[in-house]
Amino acid sequence: GSLFKCISLIHQNSHDVIHFHVSAMERFLYAGYVLIQFSPANTKKIITIHSGQFVETYESLSKVKQKIVAWLLRQFSHVIVVNNGQKKLLEKVGVSQERISVIPAYIPPNPEPFPEAEKILSDLRKAGRVLVVSSGYGEPLYGYHRIISAIKSNPTLNQRVSLLLCLYNRFEKKYMEEVDNGISELESAKIIRDLSAEHFAYLLSQSQIYIRATDSDGDAIAIREAAHFGVTVIASDLGERPEYCYLFDLDDIESLSNQLLLCSSNTTKTIAATLPETVNVILNIYK
Repeated sequence: GSLFKCISLIHQNSHDVIHFHVSAMERFLYAGYVLIQFSPANTKKIITIHSGQFVETYESLSKVKQKIVAWLLRQFSHVIVVNNGQKKLLEKVGVSQERISVIPAYIPPNPEPFPEAEKILSDLRKAGRVLVVSSGYGEPLYGYHRIISAIKSNPTLNQRVSLLLCLYNRFEKKYMEEVDNGISELESAKIIRDLSAEHFAYLLSQSQIYIRATDSDGDAIAIREAAHFGVTVIASDLGERPEYCYLFDLDDIESLSNQLLLCSSNTTKTIAATLPETVNVILNIYK
């Protein structure tokens, strides 16, 4: 249904530019071929690949599917990706350097208070606790078990911080049971599911620390949102993390615990990280 709707939109009017937005190319692998064929030959075509998992997804495909993806990408006037590792892959499959831009998948968040927020914040801030937030799907990739283990491993941390997990979209039952059990052993912690982007942004803006404990990652939007609010960011030492992140060794719980101790002892809001003028960059590509 979405494919036919896209074809209809492409043909409703004449367009100077058609801009496709995809995740990691899994489904666009099939739909993209059809849409390219139906796009007018004289229309400039741009594609943005938003997912930080694009390289891993491409490398997991069969050789035939990799060739189809490579052919598809070479049909675009310009390709936008979220990190330099993805840019290198594009160059490897034959997309010329001048047709590639690296732009973080980021738009400044719009925080919106909601009725339950103040009670949530009040409960988690009791006794002057430092509010630590993490977010993502309810899956092992996001490493909530690492955060829980780091806090449990240090009595000072367990007394000093409150952990708020904001989870959404997909939940792996067995992993969520593990996370729920771990949360029950912390002195102050809460899980919230399926907040709107605006409500999550509000809770994030009221926190002191954001943790990104993922196994693999791209240019994580939540890291940039936290930086926008001046929230201290702790992240696993993989991928291309912004320079303002406090990094920890993914396989070393003590490393994460030490960074939490350091950051929770100094919770003064930092100056919001400067971010590229994404909208102007994209408009320049259109020009």
